[in-house]
Amino acid sequence: MLPIRPWIVPLFMFALLGCRSGSKHPAASLRTASGGGFAFQYRETNFTGFQVSLDKRWTDADNGDDLPDATAPARVRFILQQHLSKYVLQNDPFTDAEVVIIPLRDPSVSDFSKAYSDLTASAAEVRKLIEAGVPKVAPEGSLPEWNLGDAAQAIHAKARTVKGDWCSGIEYLTQHAQDSGAIQNENLMYVFQGLSHDGHDFISVKALIANPLLLKDDPEMGSYTDAQWSDYFLRIEQKLDQAPDGSFAPSLKDLRGMVLSIRSVK
Repeated sequence: MLPIRPWIVPLFMFALLGCRSGSKHPAASLRTASGGGFAFQYRETNFTGFQVSLDKRWTDADNGDDLPDATAPARVRFILQQHLSKYVLQNDPFTDAEVVIIPLRDPSVSDFSKAYSDLTASAAEVRKLIEAGVPKVAPEGSLPEWNLGDAAQAIHAKARTVKGDWCSGIEYLTQHAQDSGAIQNENLMYVFQGLSHDGHDFISVKALIANPLLLKDDPEMGSYTDAQWSDYFLRIEQKLDQAPDGSFAPSLKDLRGMVLSIRSVK
């Protein structure tokens, strides 16, 4: 047997430690959420766990004259309990993410587009943007978002198309609002709206996302004019657009990876 040279042992131990430490997000941190015929992967560094349910069918007719709130066929909903970012300052923010997978067929209704007008419009808009790309949208304009309800999208940062093996769509960062207000980590949302490649399902993903550049507000905001609010929203969009994907919590790479891992397991 050949003798072991003294310098080999430290190198060998270094190699073991290097293999053990791996990347910043080792594969061991990945967890699988599954249920209702679908599955995807998420990082335990971002979410503590999940629940899955089957939401009942709810049509525009069921809503009557009310605003179309979550009108869609029976659908699979995943709720993920989200780790709270250190950048989120309020005590009771929204902390659950959701992954909703909605069938774009319902034999029980005679006219799908009339039964589910919001869903039909969102799917059609997403289909166009997958091919054409995501345009620049003015502050308080809108990008496709199923179940937006009685609110506006204050900003549209990091907007892009996302294409994967099972689904494609658009992603962007926004904040829902009924009145002009500061963009804050407690309310900034990651949104993905997509379609399965076979055209059978619509996918809606929403999660709280934070960035340290949003920690300071302008003390003069209370007296902003409409023009000043528009300028402010544009400045925030530009800052978020320029921020590295890894500077967000969760990182945009992690959220995008979760979206692209969604698949049918029927």
